Amino acid sequence: MIRPEQREALQWLYNGNYYQPEASERILHPLRDNLPEPIPEQEDGTLYALTPTGAFHIAQLHLNRPTLIAHRLVERQLQLARQELLALRQRLAELRREEEEARRQEEDLGQT
Repeated sequence: MIRPEQREALQWLYNGNYYQPEASERILHPLRDNLPEPIPEQEDGTLYALTPTGAFHIAQLHLNRPTLIAHRLVERQLQLARQELLALRQRLAELRREEEEARRQEEDLGQT
């Protein structure tokens, strides 16, 4: 979802001379272009251009500046932590079900 301040910046960008859909050197449009395709993220957090258009986009928007690289790396770590937390919660629920089943079996044995 595009935030209001991003929308304003995008309107400025795409209403100006930077968005020329037919030019090879142009800013990619977030709604019209598949952004991850021409500019995938590398392991070190930098973006790598696969096309001249992607290279122009990265250069014009300074997408490999240190703060953005650091942000991408932190976001990646957070995503991994979220996935691990979800897996741990699922495992905990499974262990609780097993514990409850073991209690029931123990009660059944005690009643016989």
